Amino acid sequence: MADKEYLPHTLKLKEQIQQWLNTLSPASKQHELYEIDLCRKFKCHKEDLAIVMDAIGMTGKRISRCGVLVRAYFIEPTPTSYAELSDGQRFLLKLLTQGYIGTNQDGWPESIPSRTLYEIFIDSPEHEAGSDRSFGRDVLSSGIAVKRRSAGSVNVWRYDLLSLNEARQVFTTQVLCNMEYNWE
Repeated sequence: MADKEYLPHTLKLKEQIQQWLNTLSPASKQHELYEIDLCRKFKCHKEDLAIVMDAIGMTGKRISRCGVLVRAYFIEPTPTSYAELSDGQRFLLKLLTQGYIGTNQDGWPESIPSRTLYEIFIDSPEHEAGSDRSFGRDVLSSGIAVKRRSAGSVNVWRYDLLSLNEARQVFTTQVLCNMEYNWE
């Protein structure tokens, strides 16, 4: 029996979307492309679309429209404004800008208990009304940390953080959508 070559379904979808993008006018390329519209146009699932858009190199982010969060893709990514950030994201931006968590002497840790980071957040001026769950989603979706259980007799959830420079780079790409962001 001959070996068959695996060709993912998304490969054909990628070609279709790239051809369609090439037909757009320069003015149309300035607009956000909504996930729901693209899924309807190309008759695909949002998971397939996410795979294809990542392969194409288009950034997607959740934006609020009339109080509803929707995913939009950008051909030419627009930087996220400070006002568009959630309170948890604004808190993380502050930490990354100052370069430490807690006090300056503490520096940027490799790991921090998730409860400790949340308590620092709720005592900060950035905290508005976010729950510990929404804050946890902000931390994890920013890409700067992974949540794990501590080994030992007491199982405590903690965030294993990227190094400060790596965390800044990931946050710049995934949250701010602004590779030119100045951390000084």
